[in-house]
Amino acid sequence: MPSGTDSAATIIADFVAKGFTTTELVALTGAHTAATNLGGTALDTTDTTWDTDFYTETVDGTAPASLQSDKNLANSSSTSSDWNTFGASL
Repeated sequence: MPSGTDSAATIIADFVAKGFTTTELVALTGAHTAATNLGGTALDTTDTTWDTDFYTETVDGTAPASLQSDKNLANSSSTSSDWNTFGASL
């Protein structure tokens, strides 16, 4: 499991080594829609609903809390396109 502060490059390398594509990594990260940080704060405003708000709220800074590793993935040139595509999905 990645640390909440890992760089996008580290996370990508770790998941690719396990056979995941970057698109699959971004999809798996979407599970954070129902997650909280170590302090118990939700990672999106709809944490009781499985949706794509996590992606857009992480990018635009409106999430109640965000992991630095998620921000890193959201802004990485290797994953930002998938991140934005998932965020635009309904």
